[in-house]
Amino acid sequence: MVRFFIFLPLFVASCAGKTPLRVLPETSILHGPELGQSAVQPESPVLLHAKGLGPWRLGMSRFDVLQAGDCERFTPVRVTGGFECLSWDSPLGVRRVSFVFDAAYRLEKIQMWLYDGSVESEQPEAQKRTDWARESFQAIATVRMHHQLTSTVNPTFLQMDESEFVQALQIGSADGMPFSLNFKVQGDPAATTRQWLSVIASPQGAYSFLFAAR
Repeated sequence: MVRFFIFLPLFVASCAGKTPLRVLPETSILHGPELGQSAVQPESPVLLHAKGLGPWRLGMSRFDVLQAGDCERFTPVRVTGGFECLSWDSPLGVRRVSFVFDAAYRLEKIQMWLYDGSVESEQPEAQKRTDWARESFQAIATVRMHHQLTSTVNPTFLQMDESEFVQALQIGSADGMPFSLNFKVQGDPAATTRQWLSVIASPQGAYSFLFAAR
């Protein structure tokens, strides 16, 4: 699974040119709560913020990353030179988080595993694809509570309810066909932090990620 982390950018790039289901040319922006509703619940833990993800801020030292997040165990990732928190109690539940550092050993990229549907899993493939779609929808819904999302691949996915979203992902990835969705988190235009969600499937499995990077 460590090898998958380093090859992810290549896979996403290869899928980006493929059209999953219907494609509309325009870009859709989905806004947060309607005016008059509370945009942020005070008791709700924050998943994404302007400087990073959860308790981690881009630019942190390796030591600071290890001290944050109340992770029970970290494991090194030799391919990237970074490491992973194997179980962070996030607002979406317990998830794995990977960290990549720059040449100055400052945190450059955070990758949160929203769903890991490796083919090695003993779960039936049909059930994995259903769980993958549902977990992806819930992650998108959580981010939308506080942020705007855009999609230039297929804006119709931002207009679907959960059942429609699950069905669309199942159809789009049927028979092992490569499939990818990318949603950009809209933040301060002046900010140097980039944040996005990736939902991808291939013959090797189905995965969803939340990224924050400099």
